[in-house]
Amino acid sequence: TFTIDGSEAEVKIRVMPKSNNEPDYIKVTVKLMKTGSSTPVKTWNDTLYMAGTSFKFYETKKLSSKGSYYIDAKVKAYKDGKLIETDTYTSDTKKY
Repeated sequence: TFTIDGSEAEVKIRVMPKSNNEPDYIKVTVKLMKTGSSTPVKTWNDTLYMAGTSFKFYETKKLSSKGSYYIDAKVKAYKDGKLIETDTYTSDTKKY
């Protein structure tokens, strides 16, 4: 999910693996983008390990200028050191 609360952008990603193909870890690249710009406002790169039944990513970023924002996310799942799946996500645009 992607929300803007006041001047703070909040990004939450939860990945639920298929039980028969559970990855050892996932790598996420999340770019906070401002509409009209090709340069990310913020980029997060993280390696996530299972927390309960899912992989969870949570970050916030204080926004410095008004406008419309969205996130581009890429998730790569690894098993035994090999890439087994890649998924991408682009959020709806939110206004600040």
